[in-house]
Order: sequence, then C-alpha cells, then structure tokens
Amino acid sequence: MGDFTKFRTVIIELTELFLELATTEQEKLQAITKNNLKGLEESMKQEQVGIMKLKGLEKRREESQAALGLSGMSFKEVIENLDGQQVLDLSQLYTNLEEALSLFNQNAESAKTAIETNLYSIESALEQLNEKENTNKTKEDAETKRPKSFSSTRV
Repeated sequence: MGDFTKFRTVIIELTELFLELATTEQEKLQAITKNNLKGLEESMKQEQVGIMKLKGLEKRREESQAALGLSGMSFKEVIENLDGQQVLDLSQLYTNLEEALSLFNQNAESAKTAIETNLYSIESALEQLNEKENTNKTKEDAETKRPKSFSSTRV
C-alpha cells in the first residue's frame, strides 16, 4: 500500500487546517465581542480561504482513499481494513483529527452564539427606535388634527 503515505499526509493536513480554522473562529469571536468589524471581516475572509482549502483536501482524501481500495469508507472503517503499524499510526491521526475538529466546532459555535446575541441586541434597539418614532408620529398626527382655537378681540 504505497498510497498509504499520501492518505496519511492528507489526514495530517486536514488536522492542521481544522486547527487553523479553530484559531480563525477564535479570532472571529474576539472581533465580535470587541465590535471590531474590520477584524470580523478579515476573519471571515480567512474562513472562506480555509473552506476552499478544505474542499481541496477532501478531494485529495477521497482520491488517496480510492487508491488504497477503500473508497466510500469512513475513517474508522479505513482503520479497520489496515494492519499492524498502519492501524496504530492512523488511530493516533484519527484522534488528533477528532480533537482538532472538536475544537473548531466549539469555537465556531461560540462565534455563532456571539453573532446571534449581537443581532438580537441590534433588533431590540431597532424595535425601540421604531416604537419611539411611531409614538412621536402619533403625537404629531394628533396635534395636527386638533382643531385650532380662534381668538377674537372683537366681541
């Protein structure tokens, strides 16, 4: 299985990418909490680059897995179809990948929650502003509809 090394390399690169993406999500969270729109925008650009890298790595993983004759299998199934040192090696890589993915998911969820919280705050502020404008408009409408009194000095 000479293609084992290629498969192994792709898994290592996937792990490194998820660690990078986890850092990007952490930076995004910091930008959100500091209301740093420029930092948030930069983090989102980095995230998009990471997603493109992920798509490329996923394609390479599928190709290298197919070269091993293990197409369509989950990572755990791939490990079950290997032997000896390869099983030990990939088991450790699988653990590392799971940890990196878990960290990424935690950071992404935190950033998502912070964004949702900020959006809720913005929506609440807009509602209050709209209510205030509607109240002022109602007062103005009431004042314009009120009959004006005439005062005459001739009696």
